[in-house]
Amino acid sequence: MGGEKTRPMWWQTLPTMLVLATIGSASDGALCPARCRCNDETLSASCGSAALEVVPIQLNPEVRHIDLSSNKITHVHFTFNFYDNLITLDLSSNKIKTLGSTNFESQRNLKHLNLSRNEIEKIFKDSLKGLRAVTTLDLSYNRLEELNWETFRELHSLQILKLSENRLVYLEEGLFKLDRQELLQRIDTRAFVDNINLEKVWLDDNIAVDRLPTRLFHGNPRVTYLSVRNNRLTNIEVTHFPLDQLRVLKLAGNPLQCNCSLSWLWHLIQEQKLKRLGEITNVTADDDGSGDLVVDLEDIRCAGPEPLTDVLLVDATESQVDCSGSWIAAVSATLTALFIVVIVGGLLYWGPIRRARAKEKELSAVESRCRNKTSGACSNGRSEPFENIRTDKCMIAPPLIHHDYRTLPSWDPYSADCASTMNIYEHLDLNNKTRPHIVYV
Repeated sequence: MGGEKTRPMWWQTLPTMLVLATIGSASDGALCPARCRCNDETLSASCGSAALEVVPIQLNPEVRHIDLSSNKITHVHFTFNFYDNLITLDLSSNKIKTLGSTNFESQRNLKHLNLSRNEIEKIFKDSLKGLRAVTTLDLSYNRLEELNWETFRELHSLQILKLSENRLVYLEEGLFKLDRQELLQRIDTRAFVDNINLEKVWLDDNIAVDRLPTRLFHGNPRVTYLSVRNNRLTNIEVTHFPLDQLRVLKLAGNPLQCNCSLSWLWHLIQEQKLKRLGEITNVTADDDGSGDLVVDLEDIRCAGPEPLTDVLLVDATESQVDCSGSWIAAVSATLTALFIVVIVGGLLYWGPIRRARAKEKELSAVESRCRNKTSGACSNGRSEPFENIRTDKCMIAPPLIHHDYRTLPSWDPYSADCASTMNIYEHLDLNNKTRPHIVYV
């Protein structure tokens, strides 16, 4: 204002250069600012909430981790060229308004850069140049209104980008691409929920994506064009897409299992095929105007099951993708298995019971015959009486060892041990048995 002159940028960095000149370039002479904590073993410097207004340049040149959060730093011009081994850099909660150009060009090893909660209004096309190894970039809670399509061109390893709580009103075409992301494995259910003006989405050639969240695009009322070609999707549900508002849906190049879960797609393709044959519509595959939904039916092939391997879905028969036949087969198999289980279980359960009842009947018959006999002795099916008279014991006693000579005691067939009042010989005669022949040795 008035006669005030604008000073060149080098004038702002002059104090920094003077400090560097007084310190020298030797790492042995590295200094740690008063409110910082430096560790030369872990090669880290923690200067959070140290009331710093500029980035300290007197730290160990080999430092790998620097925390400069919650300070009063306003710029990063010519401050990180000395730290080309940095892996982690935290500049959050400062007063940085601009990143300038090529100020991170030497940070080829940097992986995590936190610039959140600053006052950054614009990022130039070369502001992030050199950050080829960065995997995480946090630009949330700034004042960004637009992003150039070349802003992130150098960030080949970027995996996580945070842009929440900015003032973005415009993103140049080509800024983001969600195709050929070889490391992309999962898409969050709310990935597109806040993009209410989204109209076209390409999610092609993501070779690790094997599933899509249910109702992924149902929160985008203006989306009319979806392409998810050449991924690893094996199953696609009808609830994945808002079919009532889509005009183009491309699904070719996925290893689809053409079973009854794809019945909805088969019917959709057949309707489109009939309309083409009948010349009802002339909508081309790339036309996103008004009209019916167009699917790339000439390119959607089945990867299975076996009868449909490498067969176009449009050429499959309804019975091959219909759910009713599968349900009938499943129910029939279930009923058959249940019937077999019931039969086997019945045999295992009733078999022993029937045998037990038969044995009870047989015993009842024997008892009945015994009651009808007058002799008092019940036959058990043999010629011997049922009564156990211990004939053998009465006939001969076990041998005894007496003075090393084997002897036999005198035989008394009428001893008390023989529980019968009947003469043993009479007993044997009654049963038509011959008398035992006894030999004394």
